[in-house]
Amino acid sequence: MEKKTPIVVPVLVIGFNRPDILRQCIAKLRESKPQNMYFACDGARADKEGEDAVIREVRSVMENDIDWPCEKHYRYNERNKGCEVTESEAISWVLSENEYIIVVEDDIIAPYSFLKFAQEMLYLYKDAENVYMISSNNQTPMPLPNNEDYCFSNYGHIWGWATWRRAWNHFNLYVNDFDNTVARLNERTDLTKLEKKSLCRLCNYLKHNVLMGGVHGITFGVTSSRVMVA
Repeated sequence: MEKKTPIVVPVLVIGFNRPDILRQCIAKLRESKPQNMYFACDGARADKEGEDAVIREVRSVMENDIDWPCEKHYRYNERNKGCEVTESEAISWVLSENEYIIVVEDDIIAPYSFLKFAQEMLYLYKDAENVYMISSNNQTPMPLPNNEDYCFSNYGHIWGWATWRRAWNHFNLYVNDFDNTVARLNERTDLTKLEKKSLCRLCNYLKHNVLMGGVHGITFGVTSSRVMVA
């Protein structure tokens, strides 16, 4: 049996009020045994009766279900800050101590194949300023022309992903100048007309959904900063 490459890049697990789903997430990570684990959990919402107990259970899972040798770090909010702030602050926390991060929310079942791939890509493209993230999710799968292992894209999803400190420095949770983002896209000279049109459509779609409350600001923040450096 081929020996597995150790996963030494920090893995951040973000959980909230779903202990059973978190257990499944950790059970999958157990197969990979990452050596440097970070955990973040928001505080209970004041208007949700019984959520305190659920949050305590989530934190217990984070502390007790990691039964393999590794470094463990925890960040717990005493009060509820919301998904956007909790997640972005947790990523900034990890990247204040490390150059790389793999982000796994509690409903992500991350196999060893992704963690190994993410780690390899993080090392390979650590100085590539035009590469912002590595994504485990591809909603438009298609055969690559030369049977490559991966491809580059102006699109990406944050359902299981990885990034660098130098890329995260571009992130701004409180992006509110949507129109300026689109205008800056149109000024880029390295994109084709079709690429600009497609990316602008994506930004306008996210703008609408953020304003309507259907997409978290972190989703637009990551997308906005990514397409600016892609």
